[in-house]
Amino acid sequence: METPTSPVTVIFLLYNAEKTVQALVDSVLAQRPVVNTLFVDDFSTDQTVKVLQSTLRERGNPAHVKLLIHDRNLGLSRTLNETFQALETPYGLTCHCDCFFGREDYVARMVELMDAHPHAATITGQPQIASDGNIPFAEKTSLTENLMDIFPKPIPPGVAPENWVIPVGFAEGRCDIFRKAALEAVGYYDTTVRLSGEDQLIAARMRQKGFAIYQAPALTYTLSVSDSQNNVFKLLKHQHLLARTSPYVMLKNRETLRGMVGQTAGENRRKRTLLRLHHLLGAIFYLKFVFVLLFFPQFTNFFAAHFFGLALIKFWLFAEHCRMTRMRFTELLGFILLQVPFDLIYTLGFAQGLWATAKIKWFQHKIIE
Repeated sequence: METPTSPVTVIFLLYNAEKTVQALVDSVLAQRPVVNTLFVDDFSTDQTVKVLQSTLRERGNPAHVKLLIHDRNLGLSRTLNETFQALETPYGLTCHCDCFFGREDYVARMVELMDAHPHAATITGQPQIASDGNIPFAEKTSLTENLMDIFPKPIPPGVAPENWVIPVGFAEGRCDIFRKAALEAVGYYDTTVRLSGEDQLIAARMRQKGFAIYQAPALTYTLSVSDSQNNVFKLLKHQHLLARTSPYVMLKNRETLRGMVGQTAGENRRKRTLLRLHHLLGAIFYLKFVFVLLFFPQFTNFFAAHFFGLALIKFWLFAEHCRMTRMRFTELLGFILLQVPFDLIYTLGFAQGLWATAKIKWFQHKIIE
């Protein structure tokens, strides 16, 4: 077996990943040159660890592949901090359990880009969906409802694709390389948020320290759906979690807004921000419509016209994703019917997040006093 000499450690963040962990092992073992790899299981409640250990035995227990098992669930932010603080290589490339390398030199090329851009804190790859398009409804809904960045980007004239990077608002950590020195410079991840929003907060602090966040559109990875989002109920639960952390993320650091709507955010991140705003406006509209319908039915037609306008915005936001994921008519109908629950659950979570953020700020203020 080839001995790893790369300055990077590939870090797989696992939680209830028994269905994908074997493919993750094969994906990283196929990387050339061979790279040091660390699987971190955050106290899975399924058979993730057993499947992983069995797969590694079948692959000859490669010496460069290590396994770290938590004895309790730490959450994403604490897991990242613990892992990066112990990291012995200058770079760490994090992968979620629903991401697979799109090429055998993905990791090596990421290292070369980081070496070529010493001011880069992190570089993210270009997600893509399975080439056969044969993906379940829950995955199509997740990709579309979250406006995932799954569209290939046109290469500018005269630019070598292998060396091409563009600014991006934040890297989601799905299949991204990080410079440990940049993480140290900003004090690692904010552990107030356990599972969502940590990527936006750390990106804001990195930019404030003079680092850059890039995307390498030519370096692709395949994005699937994890067990935490493989049905409609789990997708709604994730929407609620995302909404609850959003107020804290936006109010904690003003720089996060640049990563959402600023010049460096990129088109995909800006469209996501518009979608979140639309969720809030949509929910407010539903409540007003019910009120009018009950007490002022003569104005129902007026509100119906406004509903049509909101629907057009949603159509503009989702149309390309629906096409790319190849939604069938019945799936498209189901997706449309889910819009009201998605809007309402996001608004509920956002309101809860505002209240929680206000309590956090009040508590911190009292400590300072």
